[in-house]
Order: sequence, then structure tokens, then C-alpha cells
Amino acid sequence: LYCGSAVAAYPVTLQSLASCQNAVEHVNAIEGKFYAYPNPNYFNTLTLHVEGSSNRTVVDFVNTVGQVDLSSSVTGTETTVDISMLPKGYYTVVVVEDGVRVAALKFVRL
Repeated sequence: LYCGSAVAAYPVTLQSLASCQNAVEHVNAIEGKFYAYPNPNYFNTLTLHVEGSSNRTVVDFVNTVGQVDLSSSVTGTETTVDISMLPKGYYTVVVVEDGVRVAALKFVRL
């Protein structure tokens, strides 16, 4: 038995099935409410729009080998992130809320 979406899938037990259902409902609720611009990006900053984020929302920039190159806390609906230290390349930008991956998008740093 697996819980998750295209963003994250993990095995669950019957005891955690209710928690899994809540996570899936939350993923469905945030879908379409997360975007980043400009993308692709030549600049040193990236603006993230995360609608409905909580105080415990983090955005991770994951490179093509699965390593987190940058992690940033999100405050409010729109946050500007300094990406000057990110090497050029392809990234998956993952929104983690309360320890659960809730959204992701592809990002290109030029």
C-alpha cells in the first residue's frame, strides 16, 4: 500500500492510513497554487508564490542527483529567494509543509 502523489509516494501501514488520506487531500488542495518566476532564470533572485503556506513551509531546490542544494523558509504568499549560490542547471523545487511534500515544479538556472 502506498500513499502519495506524483510528488511523493511512501509505504504506509493501516495505522497511518488516516494520516495518509489527510496528506493526499492537502496535496490536492495546494495543486495549482505554487509557482516560481522568472523560470528559466538568469538572475540572482527567484520569486516564489505559495498560496496557503503555513509557518512551517520550506522550499527545497533539489538537483538532478537528488541532493538539496538550497533550502529556504517561506513567509507569506510571495517570497524572494537569493539563488546566486546555485550552480547553473536543472532543479526540482519542492514545497514541504509540516514535513510533507505538497507540491513541486521544474526550475532551470541559466
